[in-house]
Amino acid sequence: MAYQYQFINKLEQFGYVSYDLVLTDDAGVMPDVRTIKEFKTVDAVDLDNIGSTEANNATKLYQDNITRQWVISQIQEASNFVNNYIQSAAPDLTTLNNVQAVINPVLNFYGLPALTGIQPILINQLNIDTNTIIKEFNQLPVTENTIPATQYFISMVKQALGES
Repeated sequence: MAYQYQFINKLEQFGYVSYDLVLTDDAGVMPDVRTIKEFKTVDAVDLDNIGSTEANNATKLYQDNITRQWVISQIQEASNFVNNYIQSAAPDLTTLNNVQAVINPVLNFYGLPALTGIQPILINQLNIDTNTIIKEFNQLPVTENTIPATQYFISMVKQALGES
């Protein structure tokens, strides 16, 4: 899965040349991308290098966005597990303390204040924290550690709740 590039619609005027750059995915998975590239007419331009670079950047951006969507869904799923447990007939304080012990390092990683007791905060605060974690996550670069770290966090929340 990778973008192919094509330069079309060459327009030259006022000392500049302008191309439309169209990126398409032969597999039809990634959405097409269209952008304009403009250069001074006197500049030597390596269109193949520019096209390859733009195709690689667009592919990485697409893959990063898919990863972000997955991480967000996982964080929300973990929040739902905790919400459901809090709303259950008799949430056990020890279990909630275990969940808090898992969540606090994540909050700390994002520079957020630690929970001081998950029982009193109930659903409202947990939702605020989840939304804040997601907001902060969206500011971070996606790295090779993103998915394993998220999987570890989710598995620890499930383990604390006795789900796994």
